[in-house]
Amino acid sequence: MIGAFLQAMREEFAAVRRNEGALGVLIGAILLYGLLYPSPYSNQVFRDVPVVVVDHDNSVLSRQLIRMADASEMVDVIGQAGDMSAARDQLYRSKVLGVVQIPREFERRVLRGEQAVIGVYGNAGYVLAYSMIAETLTEVAMTIGAGVQIEQLQAKGVPLEQAKVARAVLPVTIKTLYDPAGGYASYVVPAVLIIMLHQTLLIGIGMLSADNRHLPLSPVAGRSPGMWVLGRCVPYLLISAFNSLFFFGVIFRLYGLPSQGNGWVLMPFLTLFLLATTLFGLVVGSLFRSSITVGQVLLFTSLPGVFLAGFSWPKEMLPEPLFWLSRMIPNTAGVEGFLRLHQMGADYRQIEWPLVNLAILALVFWLLARWLTRRRVRAEQGIAPGHTGQT
Repeated sequence: MIGAFLQAMREEFAAVRRNEGALGVLIGAILLYGLLYPSPYSNQVFRDVPVVVVDHDNSVLSRQLIRMADASEMVDVIGQAGDMSAARDQLYRSKVLGVVQIPREFERRVLRGEQAVIGVYGNAGYVLAYSMIAETLTEVAMTIGAGVQIEQLQAKGVPLEQAKVARAVLPVTIKTLYDPAGGYASYVVPAVLIIMLHQTLLIGIGMLSADNRHLPLSPVAGRSPGMWVLGRCVPYLLISAFNSLFFFGVIFRLYGLPSQGNGWVLMPFLTLFLLATTLFGLVVGSLFRSSITVGQVLLFTSLPGVFLAGFSWPKEMLPEPLFWLSRMIPNTAGVEGFLRLHQMGADYRQIEWPLVNLAILALVFWLLARWLTRRRVRAEQGIAPGHTGQT
């Protein structure tokens, strides 16, 4: 049994060294994408989103609203338009990402305590930019409204401090957990790095398996197919360990990504995730005869894999068939468990489902790979399917 394990490990190491294409995917792609992918998000949050204002009131209070919006970090008021038609034209030409419309009699209504509706129009194609505009204008409007109410209370003889307390009867304190800066990179990059590990491992193993399909297996593989499969996993686990160290030791520090977990605590989970992914790759690779076909098919599945991983859209909101499909891919449980352990600081008692999910997948894929190995050896040796052999 140990002999089969060691021989499979040696042969797989030799196969990896011979195949420059697969080696480029397993190592080169990780280094390249790991450095390039997070760079566009290095600023973390949108700042100075360009907007244009249509001020139908042209009052002291409306001008104050414009100044306060422009003074915020998130919004940059680049100018005013005479009417909504001119403002829409700037939006269509992508000169601005949002339009703020201040209604007529804005100041008079606010001072009377009546409702004054501020129109905020944005390019919803840039969801984050639109949300920044809406959030900023909401805060500015609430601040102005609070200031007016406090002044009115003071005019009635209420002291300033009491007026402030009366205005803020139910104060709300918002604390951003796990992503202190509220940055987009801190949200998306950690999950995408796990998906990169998953996809490059699948593609690399698939290419190698397809290219080596024509080579005969050693007879020892038939005598102990289970150990043979585990021996084949070792080179990929070592390469993935290097890639993981690069991601979590270099990329996280380079881009200042937050982390609540301990690397040593994360190691057992990552090992299980990488083992399940490697075994999955061995099974998938055995289904193809061409490395080109493997690459094309697995690249095609990358985007659906991101969607099924559950960080861009909640898994609970997926249609039930897609939800259960996501549980058949190591990608999903890997992202879920990693984010809880590394980003949220959870412990292993709090990630029971991802652990069980990965353990089941690893066992199922190992059994499939073992069966496929035995079947291939028998086919090469001309043994009838009903013949029983050693395990």
